Amino acid sequence: MVLVLLDLLMPGGIDGVETARRIRERFLTVRIVGLTASTDEARMMAVLRAGAAGYVRKDAEPEVLLAAVRAVAQGRTYIDPTVASAVLHSGAAEEVPSPRQAAVLRHMTFGRSNKEIAVELGITEETVKTHVGHLLSKLRLENRTQAVVYALKNGLVRLEEI
Repeated sequence: MVLVLLDLLMPGGIDGVETARRIRERFLTVRIVGLTASTDEARMMAVLRAGAAGYVRKDAEPEVLLAAVRAVAQGRTYIDPTVASAVLHSGAAEEVPSPRQAAVLRHMTFGRSNKEIAVELGITEETVKTHVGHLLSKLRLENRTQAVVYALKNGLVRLEEI
């Protein structure tokens, strides 16, 4: 497994978002943690859409960076708590998940696999996949990482719970 810590502000005409996109296009198994000086939601969403699974401020405490690396290395998503806190205060999406979709989303936020979610909710893994697909479509999200950001932003999960 290869994990890349990627500075999102790079010299030379190509930014970190485009670099993340190119890395993920060529190397599907590479995991990326974006490093930034910004708490800008648009930049965070851009790098997550490009394939990063982590987003950490450059001035974060070493423990935060280490937590991000560990989480992303284990296949989970990690958003720097200071960034997530800033994002929490911006507007909500027009659509809202159904109660079952919200339950699936909460489990996704805790880094659980479809199989683990199925066991927790007493449903089949295929049903979980269906809920995830409908949830992403309804909220106009591209991946599980964006769904986690949505859950934090809209109060479905508190940072303290993660």
